Amino acid sequence: MKGVTLFRIILITSIFTFYLFAVDSNMVHTNIIDTTHNYISKKVEAISNFADSITDNTLEYTKNFTDDNGTNFKNVDALFQNERYIEEIKKSFVRLSMDYMYNSLDSNDINIKLTAKLALNKSRNNLRFYLSGLNQDNIDDINKKNNDNNDKAEIGISYLLESTSNLQTEYFLGIRSLYPYVKGRFSYTKEMNSWTIEPVQIIEYFTRDEFKEQTKLYLDTHIAKKVNLKLELSRGTNSKNSGMDYSGVASIFWTPLNKTGVQLSQGIYGNTKYDYIFNEVTGETKVYDKINNYETTLTFRQNIYKKWLFYEISPGINFHKDNDFKANYKFLLRIDAFFGDI
Repeated sequence: MKGVTLFRIILITSIFTFYLFAVDSNMVHTNIIDTTHNYISKKVEAISNFADSITDNTLEYTKNFTDDNGTNFKNVDALFQNERYIEEIKKSFVRLSMDYMYNSLDSNDINIKLTAKLALNKSRNNLRFYLSGLNQDNIDDINKKNNDNNDKAEIGISYLLESTSNLQTEYFLGIRSLYPYVKGRFSYTKEMNSWTIEPVQIIEYFTRDEFKEQTKLYLDTHIAKKVNLKLELSRGTNSKNSGMDYSGVASIFWTPLNKTGVQLSQGIYGNTKYDYIFNEVTGETKVYDKINNYETTLTFRQNIYKKWLFYEISPGINFHKDNDFKANYKFLLRIDAFFGDI
């Protein structure tokens, strides 16, 4: 309950801040927002430096490293800050996301989620602490061993190893509901004609779920001025469930302004041995080996204040096997706040 109360306080504070900004962005309220953001951002950097210094002293490892300015991401990635962008960003940051999801056939949810990375460049180049998946539902479970470990918060340390300018390897050592896990992420970037191609392989061993692996393929190209085409292909398996997950998503991004973007996506998702409930009364299940979900979404995202405050509106529709492929109308409203040197 304390965790839920904390997130409610954060939510109320955030809404109050947004209200102040909406009243008059040219008056003293702007200074309040700037002062608050700068204060939190400095705290993020201070915490990162403090943890960095402790690690540096513990390892007794002292060398001079050049500043790492991070990966050169496309403007569209920096604006939409998708999963790929968050995974590959090298700077210290804290991200607070608040969203409301409406579904005409499924449940409606309000979510508050916290993600963070703290770089430790003093103690060792490309070493960082990370926190992901923390929300209002699992904050009380971070120090508990639960039977259901889906959507659990993760905390740990990662090490980024760049063998060449195109090859990037990152190793993770962390805990999830007090169970340790190790993970490796391997990616390679290749420019070919007008395309940027990036295959990614992720391998994880979790002491509770045993083993899982996933392969992703990103393909990016410009198709017109301020218009990008992105393709994402994915497949993966895990020892806990039978069958292989697979998906394909095609997205067109249009960025008419530097701080405004529109994304139209079409995705298909499936599993070679997908179990669905065949009889609602008896709970009998059957295996379905074809595509089990078709989804179309239109997303409007805008950076509304400085470089750190975003909002996103995303209506969509999907057809899932669990709903007998009936149309499920969706609507997502999200606010993202980033703190740190981004």
